[in-house]
Amino acid sequence: MNNQTKKSTLAFLILFPIIMLIPLYILGKMKAKYLFGELAYCLFIFDTILGLRPEWIERKVELKKLYMIHGIAAILAICFAVLHDLMSHLHGIAGLFGNIALYGSIAITILALIFLSNQILNLIPGINKIVALIRKIANEFKIDRELNLLFHVLAPLIVVFTFLHVCFIPKFNHRVGFMIFFVGYFIIFAALYLYYGAYKKVKLPKYKVKSLTMMNDTTYKLVLEYCHGHKVMAKSGKFIFINAPFTKPDEYHPFSIVKSEKNGETITLGIKESGDFTKKLAKVQPGATIKIKGVFGHFSIPNNNYPILTVAGGIGITPCLGLLNSLPTDTKAYLVWSVRSANEIVFKHELDQLSLTHPNVKIIIHDTSKEGFLNQETLINKIPELQNNNKLNCFLCGPKPMMDAIEKILISQNIPKDFILAEGFIF
Repeated sequence: MNNQTKKSTLAFLILFPIIMLIPLYILGKMKAKYLFGELAYCLFIFDTILGLRPEWIERKVELKKLYMIHGIAAILAICFAVLHDLMSHLHGIAGLFGNIALYGSIAITILALIFLSNQILNLIPGINKIVALIRKIANEFKIDRELNLLFHVLAPLIVVFTFLHVCFIPKFNHRVGFMIFFVGYFIIFAALYLYYGAYKKVKLPKYKVKSLTMMNDTTYKLVLEYCHGHKVMAKSGKFIFINAPFTKPDEYHPFSIVKSEKNGETITLGIKESGDFTKKLAKVQPGATIKIKGVFGHFSIPNNNYPILTVAGGIGITPCLGLLNSLPTDTKAYLVWSVRSANEIVFKHELDQLSLTHPNVKIIIHDTSKEGFLNQETLINKIPELQNNNKLNCFLCGPKPMMDAIEKILISQNIPKDFILAEGFIF
């Protein structure tokens, strides 16, 4: 998909709650205090559906931006709901349902911003350390994952209570046109939620563990083999969410695809132990059933003939390897892999195979324990195209500080931002 299409889709998503509001505003003939309430309702519906991560939306807007829109929409919904509450002073059962929706949404949003994706909180100076401390405490008490699951159970209830709140406001009941759209939105929301939240989960494809190979003390290769349901149309360089036998039914974790063979018959993942889930997964036995959700990600072959530069940090090598393996064999490309020590240099077999099948891919391993962090001088010396201000298709994957630093270097070398795609560990 070209960049203009992505921007158009992004603009449409941002404007969609306003589009939903227009018929409600016209048919409801409402004052500002009710307008704020209906806008909050539209945003709550929109935000809850985004939280289900529909694949058709992610294919057009990567998850990083989707999460940002998700968080901003939740904050705006609360702001409009508060304005509505301050101006309307509703009592009785309508007021009760409204207060449950308002205070419930405030609590869920604050906790979700802390525990699910803190991109928005990162924009507030000085709050990172507080968020990190809260997350650490939750992790110590093993409640972070339970909170994650709780958010997705409670979020649709906010929409339900908002719906009931409006239904019990007498002045809107006789406005037939308004109620048709208002109830219609709720029915569509319920149908989408049941489809993505229940039906699609039942129909998720199942794979079995074919093999698990430790490549060093903390990194392993997990090979999955198709066994039931539709095959995952997995492409190398993308990522999937998986559910293991030892986890709760709604608990999924993302991992990048190193290799996909026979149209998704066999999928190879590269995984580093970095938490309870990945440590338990390292002990799973062959034959164990794994459920898969996805495919996600925007690492794909560009629609131009410019050379390709992939820069990976640590386990960020996995989608880069996947992308490079999927390239036509005559494509000129670079793989710059930053590791903290020689012990991190895994996937040696895959790197050797890549060199054989793609002779125009130059593999550069940068050991930070000996060479220091990747900087502008080092990167320019390793990649001749950066010296000549040539265009490169750039793909970055690794820790966010590393990707931010590399992106600044590339932009300073006149690489257009549209030619830089970064996918980090934000899930």
